[in-house]
Amino acid sequence: MPDNDYRPDEESFELARNLAAFTVKDFHGPSRQEPPEGISLEMHARELRIDAPLRDVTFVMQEFAWQWELARQFDGKMPCVRIGDDEQAQPVPLSLPFDWPFARPFRSWRWIRRHFPFPPEFLFEEYRDYLSTNGEREGISMESPDNVLERLQNGLGDFLAYRIAGFRAWMNWMMGSEENGQGSIGGKGGRKLPPGGGGRRRGGGPPPPSSWSPGGGVGVEMWCNTPGLTVEFSHAYFIHFMNFGSPSSPVKNTLLAGRYVFQGKGPTYPAGTPRSQVFRVPPDYKAVTTYF
Repeated sequence: MPDNDYRPDEESFELARNLAAFTVKDFHGPSRQEPPEGISLEMHARELRIDAPLRDVTFVMQEFAWQWELARQFDGKMPCVRIGDDEQAQPVPLSLPFDWPFARPFRSWRWIRRHFPFPPEFLFEEYRDYLSTNGEREGISMESPDNVLERLQNGLGDFLAYRIAGFRAWMNWMMGSEENGQGSIGGKGGRKLPPGGGGRRRGGGPPPPSSWSPGGGVGVEMWCNTPGLTVEFSHAYFIHFMNFGSPSSPVKNTLLAGRYVFQGKGPTYPAGTPRSQVFRVPPDYKAVTTYF
């Protein structure tokens, strides 16, 4: 079983906090009338000499930037949600539950006003009214832009600490497998490590997973109580779900290191199951939830 006491080293946390601060600081500039064309996270990472894959983080941050700017055009607030049962857990920004039929972040709110069949404010107001009745039960609150960005920065820093430390560990595991004559180890669709992991655990880092993939991915299994679901995952700093695999349970795939939340969808849960607790990768290669 993974070492559940594992935490990234302090250097990784410091780099992650700095990268998160630089990235969120870009949102504090002059008020924009359009969503930003790009997120400078990867540029800031190069400035800090951070060596870790960040394309997926940039994608999620672009979605956040588009929704954050859109929410500011409506009433200046954005939903945040508390994850899990921990009363001390801080809420994190939550994606707006609208199925926008176009690519983001390339469509501005002005474009939406011209081409949407009804004013987009209608959707936002309906959602806000829904939260006035159901928000407390679902752990969702509407918060000001400053609070949203503060929560984003804290969650992004924690996520990036696992990404930075996890990628360093991945490189050590790869070096260990090559030195042992095992070659490149695959994740989904690739070869598994021999019993005991194969890669070496160096310098107090996390235990190796049962499999990994080129580019930094590690094998993750998602276990839940409900069979036949399509499982979705989200980065834990901004809840915006994407496909992980199906059918449950378990569902296996590869993820880059980070902090993640899962949910399921299926015939019995067309709107989605309750969200799971937060899982840390590494060491939670076997993510088990009783939330759904």
